[in-house]
Amino acid sequence: MSYSSEPGDAANVKLALMYFPEYPYEEVQPGVTFTVREGPLIIGYGVIPSRGMESFPLPVAQPQ
Repeated sequence: MSYSSEPGDAANVKLALMYFPEYPYEEVQPGVTFTVREGPLIIGYGVIPSRGMESFPLPVAQPQ
C-alpha cells in the first residue's frame, strides 16, 4: 500500500514520539497546534486531537 498526497490534502496520522516514555513530552496535549518544517519551509500544520500513552518500538511497521 502506498500513500501520496497533494498540496492542501488533509490526513489523520499517528505519530511515534521518539524518546517516549523516557521523555514525557508534556507539551504534546490535545488541542495544541503544531507545524511540520523542512528547513525554513513550513510543509504542514495541524492540531493534536488526542494522545495515547502506549509505547511501541521503532521503527514502526507499515500497514499492509
